[in-house]
Formats: sequence, C-alpha cells, structure tokens
Amino acid sequence: MLIIIYSLSYVIIQTSRRNTRYAVIEMTYQSSTHLFFKYPGLICLKGRTKKKEEKNGDHICLYTISISFTRDRFSTFFFCCLYTANTIFIQNMSIEDVDTTSVEEFDIYRATGLWHILATNINMWKDKLTPTVTYSIHNQLPDGRVCLNDLVEYYSKRICIGYHPTSIEGIDTQLTSKKSRYQWRGNALFKLFTSDFGFIFVDNQTASDRPYQWVATIFSSTFFSNGGINLMTRTRQPPTHVVNDFIRFCREHPILKLKSANMFYTRDKADDEIYYIRDLQIY
Repeated sequence: MLIIIYSLSYVIIQTSRRNTRYAVIEMTYQSSTHLFFKYPGLICLKGRTKKKEEKNGDHICLYTISISFTRDRFSTFFFCCLYTANTIFIQNMSIEDVDTTSVEEFDIYRATGLWHILATNINMWKDKLTPTVTYSIHNQLPDGRVCLNDLVEYYSKRICIGYHPTSIEGIDTQLTSKKSRYQWRGNALFKLFTSDFGFIFVDNQTASDRPYQWVATIFSSTFFSNGGINLMTRTRQPPTHVVNDFIRFCREHPILKLKSANMFYTRDKADDEIYYIRDLQIY
C-alpha cells in the first residue's frame, strides 16, 4: 500500500529489543477528512487532510500527522521524526505482492552472470555507486529446484576513506510456487537474514538459447528495509526501448503501477545526482 506523508522525512520506532526504521504501515481510509494509520496492536497515528490534488484522475492527498502512543507490558514505543518540505512514499511490499507479480515462465540458467542494477526504488542504493548482482548455479535440490550463488557488489562511502568496494553474498533458493520465485539467505554474518523476491519483467526478445539481456526483480519488505523493485540490465547503457517497455509494463499493471513509484537511476560517480524515472513518479 502506498502512504503519502507530508512533513515527515523518516520515522523510527524504538522497542525494548531493537531499533529500526519504520517502513511498514497499514492505511485505512474513511469517507470523512480523517485518515487513520495503523500498526496493529502497537502504535496508531492519526492524520487530517492538509491538501488534495488531482493527478491522472486520481486524488492524491498530503497529510500532517498527529501522534498518539500506546504502552503495554512488552514495549514502549517512541515516535521520532525530522521535518521536511517534501512528500515521501512508504512502500509495503508483501510476500503476496511478490507471489502475484512474479512471472510464470522463467529459465534461471539464462539469468546467470553479471547484472547491473540500472534503476530501483530501494532507498539503500541512493548513496551507493555502480551496484551489480552476479548469479551463478550453487546446486540443484533433489526435487529439481535450483539454488543460486548471489553476489551483490557496490561502492559505499566510508569516513576518511571515500568510496570503497563492498560486497554481500548469499544463497537464493528456488521456491515450489513458481520458477521465478526465490528466497535469499545471507552468508556468514548475514546467515540469519532472509528476503523473498521474484522476477517480474523478463527479456522476451532474445533467442531462447541466449542469456536474458534485461530483467526486473521485486523484493518483499523486511525488518531492516522497505521492499522495492530493481530493473537490471547486462550493461549500464541498454537499448532505450528496454526502459520504455518497463515503464509501460509497470504503468499498465494493477499492482506494479504503485509499487514502482519513485524509481530512480543508480549512480556511477560520487558527484552524480539522483535522477528519478519521470513517468513512474506520483506527484
């Protein structure tokens, strides 16, 4: 669900066990001018309409938020925010969304090799450079499902050092529901963490005996980050029609037209600006 919040740049929920950026809120809309944001059983936020706009036939509402806290025997919650003049979008990407939007037919062997994350709406990539993903076959399970080695590489900024090469490794296990559905589990220190993802947009023009040249993946929300979509290509400069076809695909899809909101191009250089894909923005 897409939630449009005016005057908040981010929200932190602190519990007795851990801190996390708060990115999953359910929204219930009532016919009056009030909105109620719920995180069931934990915290309730109440907002009143501040401004309404018309965009492509849909009403877009911007809200200011008043805060009410709940306290129970398990945890005390603190709501912290920083003011900003910009509107932000909070995505709730459920596993059901991943299941529904993932393609039926998919050949994982054509997806192995190096991929450039060309565009995304996963916020962790905003301050990273040239992110890539490399898939290779790890093994095949007795029931025929395929496991992949998943290597993510990028440049991250470090104090006094500048941008430094960084990598995250994991194993992607194919699920039984669809050939395009996988669950990632990290290696080493990340072994306790998992993430569900699927392939939603697949090259249908390259010959079937050749590797895919472009794909897009969708990730579910986790405890540590919001879900999102990655458009991946074999080069940093794919044919123009690839991005155009992807935009058209998202705009016509009943679920992805909202889930693809605020996608931006990843950066090559530290002084590059963030450029959003204009036709996938909601103003």
